[in-house]
Amino acid sequence: MYPALYKLFSNQNIPQSISIIGIGRRVMSDVEFQTKVEQSLATFSRRSTDDELGVEEFISTFRYCQLNTANIEDYQDLLRLVKRRETELNIPENRMFYLSVIPEVFDVIALNIKESGLWATKGLNRLIIEKPFGYHVTSAREFNRKMIEDFDETDICYINHYL
Repeated sequence: MYPALYKLFSNQNIPQSISIIGIGRRVMSDVEFQTKVEQSLATFSRRSTDDELGVEEFISTFRYCQLNTANIEDYQDLLRLVKRRETELNIPENRMFYLSVIPEVFDVIALNIKESGLWATKGLNRLIIEKPFGYHVTSAREFNRKMIEDFDETDICYINHYL
């Protein structure tokens, strides 16, 4: 995914003032996360990464937040980080949440995004959910039913995994 974002960034198809926050269970500093992103670019990008200034500018947009999916306080920590970045960069409160997780935690994460205040913005919100959405058609339909109870259907995008 990072090479695709780098291409968009390099071509100025996404704002140059952008904040991308990676989330995971592991303890990791922003610098460690940025190093992983840079390594991913060096390994997988079809685009040249010889432009060190461009790569550095892109890498500087990344931050990391450790998060336990079931802990609402972690989402509130994430909200503080998001708001701080929006203020630092003077960017609108347009937020996209990309969920690439196992189906068991989709609804917990989505609910906690809403309950924590992360979804309450003056801008646009999008919830991007990567397959698999369930284990069979019935569970996928049930999951979708739950999502549209809590979110506007136009704010939800279901996608096949990144290829």
